[in-house]
Amino acid sequence: MRKKVLIILGIIGAVLAGLSAGGYLWFRYTVKAGLFQISGEATVTGLTQDIEIIRDTYGVPHIYAGNESDLYFGFGYAMAQDRFWQMEFYRRLGRGRLSEVFGRDSVDVDQYFRMVTASGIDNTIDEDLVPLFTSFATGVNAYLESHQDRLPIEFKLLGYRPEPWGVDDYLSILTFVNWGLSMGWHVDLTAARVLDTVGETRMRAAFPVFPEDDSLMVRQGQEPMHGLSDPFSESMGVLKKAAGPTAVGGSNNWVVSGTKSATDKPILANDPHLQLTNPSIWWEVHLVCPTIDVSGFAIAGLPGIIAGHNHHVAWGITNVQADDVDFYIEKINPDNPHQY
Repeated sequence: MRKKVLIILGIIGAVLAGLSAGGYLWFRYTVKAGLFQISGEATVTGLTQDIEIIRDTYGVPHIYAGNESDLYFGFGYAMAQDRFWQMEFYRRLGRGRLSEVFGRDSVDVDQYFRMVTASGIDNTIDEDLVPLFTSFATGVNAYLESHQDRLPIEFKLLGYRPEPWGVDDYLSILTFVNWGLSMGWHVDLTAARVLDTVGETRMRAAFPVFPEDDSLMVRQGQEPMHGLSDPFSESMGVLKKAAGPTAVGGSNNWVVSGTKSATDKPILANDPHLQLTNPSIWWEVHLVCPTIDVSGFAIAGLPGIIAGHNHHVAWGITNVQADDVDFYIEKINPDNPHQY
């Protein structure tokens, strides 16, 4: 009996050892292989001069280049090293193309964002920024080209290769970010539902209203948005789960005058309230070339510093809860479904 127990224990031990070894090999050649290079040299195409990317003890990249074009190349390359799956996810989200890789569960989300951008997006880029945005995209693609066999594990799990990064792909991400920071999608529909439920008198008693003696932007007598709130709310719920970083609670920034600080210099405090996500929506970086020396935070996929400082000025961002969304109820022509 004792021998049988020992044999069984030996078999269990061998199986566990085999699983451990298999897990280690899987981690090393699947997960670890997708990690980016943080030391040594890498040869890539698209640079006019060598650049240097130094990562501090927190993993923050400090990028040094001889000119602005190469600096933005390094900007895109380092961001892709750290966050390319997040960049790809945001890009697909803003384009309405999640369901291509996630299946039917994402169709509603895709329809939602395609509805948001149905009238098109202004993709005009300031001529002064075109060379920098082009260099940023070139840097991202240099990472992709040199890591075709070492992409983040999400691509292996989903079984597809990402498309090259386009110069204007940041617009898809801006679409998503702007939607996430907009309060109108939530407030207007909720207010319409309250109005439909309790009536105008109680609605006015509970919430501040537009001054009665001022001119209205929308004519009086509009029909309430019956039936609109529910489907939109359902789509919003699905979208929130998929998207992640949206505005919560509030946001603020404020400045202390230099006459009131110990250093005689003004102090800027900035506190954007966004949901906590992993990875964070923010990506910290330090960019240095002869004409630029800036530290701060970018959003994955956006070629710019949203909140940061240089040697002369600091800047931040806050959501002032502007009324930035208007809903219109369109009646379809019963004789022609293509007209409203």
